[in-house]
Amino acid sequence: MLVRQHELAVRVYLTPLLRDAATVDDVAQEVFLSAYQRLSDFRGIGTIRSWLLGMAKNMAKQHIRSTIRRRERETGPLATQMAKWKLERLETHEQNTSDQEEVLAQLRHCLERLSPESRNVVEQHYFCRTTIKSIAARQQRSAGSVRMMLLRVRRTLSQCLAEKLSNRT
Repeated sequence: MLVRQHELAVRVYLTPLLRDAATVDDVAQEVFLSAYQRLSDFRGIGTIRSWLLGMAKNMAKQHIRSTIRRRERETGPLATQMAKWKLERLETHEQNTSDQEEVLAQLRHCLERLSPESRNVVEQHYFCRTTIKSIAARQQRSAGSVRMMLLRVRRTLSQCLAEKLSNRT
């Protein structure tokens, strides 16, 4: 139930920090595993979502630090500097979790405004992790047309979210 209720918020929070979808998956999974193991540590100060996002931030920092160490051993100075920059940005940027929750609420509203077909494709691809090829086969479409549909939907969601967030200030 914890994962079902808060997975999207954790992923939304981690995505701009880590960028790579596989890394976001791994770190999000670590967050929920750790949360489950440490559920008795939750003191009820703030929301459980804030607690999870705090854990996500710390685990993202740990991941970036280990990436820095690995890159220092394996690659050149540019990759190392980029990883250090990401870590510095994460450590100095205090992400307001209530802002994150507001963005998430607005995103949900934007998703609700999509056509049922578009919403279904988004849910299948991004939340159920169904491949574009599988979605295309189910809908008897080409993979290219499903990719284009997702591109248009992302653009629509981006515009809707920008509009909603600009209206709240």
